[in-house]
Amino acid sequence: MINKFINNVNVFLDSKGFTTPIQKIIKFNGLIIFLLFSFGLATIPITTWLFWLSCGATLSFWNFFSLAYFIQKMFNINRINKKITQSFMIKQIIVSNLRLFITGIFLYTFLVVWNADPFALIIGLSVPLAMIPILLVK
Repeated sequence: MINKFINNVNVFLDSKGFTTPIQKIIKFNGLIIFLLFSFGLATIPITTWLFWLSCGATLSFWNFFSLAYFIQKMFNINRINKKITQSFMIKQIIVSNLRLFITGIFLYTFLVVWNADPFALIIGLSVPLAMIPILLVK
């Protein structure tokens, strides 16, 4: 089952053009967050801490995945056209800020409306970024 999930992730990333070493980081983070979210949903009757941790990790992974995709796209455009168009950069800045604004709305809703554990959200937000140095050490 895990091998099938890893193969599906590889096919999806290959279809999106991820051929650089960052593919390993994104694949590993996606698997960790999928498992966290699954366990978090399963443990809701006992505690909601793991659920909020997985919600924070999902938001952080969404931002990280989108940024990684933009960087790879920017390098491909730069290699082909030898310049980055100003409209492409402005569009990406607006999209990145909109993504962060939506993340802020989600965090506010989690904390104020649903009384989420702030420490679980903070740890969850750091999960995808904390995996990067672990994966780079061989």
